[in-house]
Amino acid sequence: MKWEIAENCRADIVGYSGINYSGDRFEARIFPSGRQGDDLPGDKIRSMTVVAPVGMRVVLRTSLQSDWEENHTWRCIRILEGQTFETNDGREAVRIPDLDCLHAPDAWRTNPDIEESYPLVKKLSDGKTWTFGRRGPEELKRGIVLIAVDKDPIAED
Repeated sequence: MKWEIAENCRADIVGYSGINYSGDRFEARIFPSGRQGDDLPGDKIRSMTVVAPVGMRVVLRTSLQSDWEENHTWRCIRILEGQTFETNDGREAVRIPDLDCLHAPDAWRTNPDIEESYPLVKKLSDGKTWTFGRRGPEELKRGIVLIAVDKDPIAED
């Protein structure tokens, strides 16, 4: 797993090997001083929770190639005001019980009878909602090779 972490970012990313936050749990804590915790094995992650301040963005990528945005599967997760839930310790967070499907940002479980895709866009700058992405030949579940963490330029506008 590779990381691209912008300066002065803070986030906790918790991945699970099963959908609905089941199976093995992996946690990476990102501080302005550096990353701590697990390396998040992208070949195992199927569900995820992102805890971060409003204005942060996490992009899950399935390719290291320069054409990742146009030709490969990826998903962007944004921490936006009013589109999160509050953790027990008062921090903003979103939950993704199935990386390949759309759910409410505070969803605990996926419902296989009403699954739908997250909004699809052509490029990262086209996204307007708390989560969106692109479908390519790879599966996002168990296919993440890079996680990028930065301050969301769209949220800063």
